[in-house]
Amino acid sequence: MLLIALLPTAFAQASAPPQAPVATSAAQSMWSNARTRLLRIRIVPIGQTSQASVGSGFFVSSDGLLISNFHVISLVALKPDRYQALYETPSGDKGELSLLGIDVVNDVALLRIKNGAIKTGLDAGKPTDQLNFRINSSALQRGERIFSLGNPLDVGFAVTEGTYNGLVERSFTPRLFFSGAINGGMSGGPALDAQGQVVGINVAKRLDGEQVSFLVPAEHAQKLIAASQKAAPITTPLYATITAQLTQYQQQLTERFMRTPWKPQINAGVSIPIPSDDFLRCWGRREQMESKAFQFARTDCRMDSSIFTGEANLGSISTIHEAYDGSKLGATRFMDRYSKSFENEQFFTGIRPSTKPLCSQQSIQNPKSPRMEAVLCLSAYKRFKGLYSVSILVATQEGQTTGTLGRLNATGVSFENALKLAQHFADGFTLAAPGAKP
Repeated sequence: MLLIALLPTAFAQASAPPQAPVATSAAQSMWSNARTRLLRIRIVPIGQTSQASVGSGFFVSSDGLLISNFHVISLVALKPDRYQALYETPSGDKGELSLLGIDVVNDVALLRIKNGAIKTGLDAGKPTDQLNFRINSSALQRGERIFSLGNPLDVGFAVTEGTYNGLVERSFTPRLFFSGAINGGMSGGPALDAQGQVVGINVAKRLDGEQVSFLVPAEHAQKLIAASQKAAPITTPLYATITAQLTQYQQQLTERFMRTPWKPQINAGVSIPIPSDDFLRCWGRREQMESKAFQFARTDCRMDSSIFTGEANLGSISTIHEAYDGSKLGATRFMDRYSKSFENEQFFTGIRPSTKPLCSQQSIQNPKSPRMEAVLCLSAYKRFKGLYSVSILVATQEGQTTGTLGRLNATGVSFENALKLAQHFADGFTLAAPGAKP
């Protein structure tokens, strides 16, 4: 996956003392105004002092309410009898946190200091400060300055400066595109506009780029606050809550995927269903093997992101298509290679905890489709009841030396939607109109 949940990573000590960064007056002002409202959040096994993970958070009320990412506190959400959430402010105040609510789809969590408001060491006698949200009607403008605050790599609180570049394209869940540095440990920290108002929450970055980072829009934190600020502290595992949120999400994802038209791609008289670029990104390549006698073309389409549940990344759809042309290879050698490609497919490797896949194979042929062989596999998630992973592998044979392998994978969908997606994909393989060009 190209997007990652930001957790601390190991780092090497520099051989020479680092140069102090040059801070703008705006960045200095952000830190001065926000320093009493930030927290380091540590997830610690109960009875131990060593942390299992670390992230950031920020106060949103004067009585100790704070926002962070779900992935920062996921161990507490799933195993509250084994882990606890602790906080520390830049001034050194420490204590324990209670979890009040989560939004797993948008990676947001609402917590509260166990003893209510604290007194900050920076201004003795003053209750905890809070950060205010930007008014929803005041839309961010592309190029507007944004300041991200947090605890990068657990080396200390920091401010990074960047710009807003609109919403991330091809993302099913809305994310703000931030051209600034976000590192592990900053997850859950606030992203502020030039007036010091919260516009987003630090969440992730691209591993294959520089300063390509992502923020959860602040509106999702505001909705969670409205829904859960008066809730009692959570003391039992939240599998049922996560399942309910994922169930609603997968319904929206399935409906959108199925109503989006395919981009037909022709191979030897067969129209192959390629997903639209609406919220999947597709990459293609073409190669020649075996002394140029075997032509091979591949199209790989996948979502850039998925939903982190604490145990598995769910809520994604991907497709793979491989078109083969062995006209120069001969029918016998082509069928041998094509059959091996079909037989070598594996299903659900590394997806745990889930049941062993249940698979069935059948031949498909109707007047509008080529002759096809299909394998459908389902695997159920043990702790997210009613959700499944599904894979359908389709092999078409247009002639003695041409064929196409197609595969759709979906994670975290209902049984009904798993079958709908599989049927939708299989129906996408149709005979091309006479004279249609590749």
